[in-house]
Order: sequence, then C-alpha cells, then structure tokens
Amino acid sequence: QVSRTVLTEAAARYPLHVVEITAPPDVLARRLAARGRDDAVAVAARLARTVKLPEGMPRDTIMNDGTIEQGGRKLVAILNRIAAAALPA
Repeated sequence: QVSRTVLTEAAARYPLHVVEITAPPDVLARRLAARGRDDAVAVAARLARTVKLPEGMPRDTIMNDGTIEQGGRKLVAILNRIAAAALPA
C-alpha cells in the first residue's frame, strides 16, 4: 500500500503498475463509520478528499463493494495477469 501522492516519484525510479482499490461513497461511508475511529465530520472529510492518479500510469481498478473474498479474488486475478505479462516470452 502506498499513498497516491508519491506515485509520480516512485514511477520515475521503478516500473510501476497501480492497483487502485476503491468502493462507492456510500459503502466507504458505512465502512469508515463501522470502524468507529472517526466522527461524522472526519468521515465526510475523508470522503471529500481526492487525489488523482497520474495520467498514463498502468493501472487496474477494483471496485471493492462486495465481500472480502470477492475483492481478494479480483486482486489475485490482476496480480497473476501482471506477473504473467512480465515473464519473458
């Protein structure tokens, strides 16, 4: 896991492929509230915060709005595809 704010610097040094894991705002709000670490104002501030991914960077997005198992299967499939593409022909 890495902050989106350092992706451009990291991409200048290393081959990089971003796997962005996100969920719809209502799902994120419920999950943040269930953690109990932030009050409603802090949750709203987190949901309003946006950091765009750099253009042209290889990426996949997982819409993590299902179960942990479903999200995990999506992530494993993406990582397997990326690994297979990196193998020499």
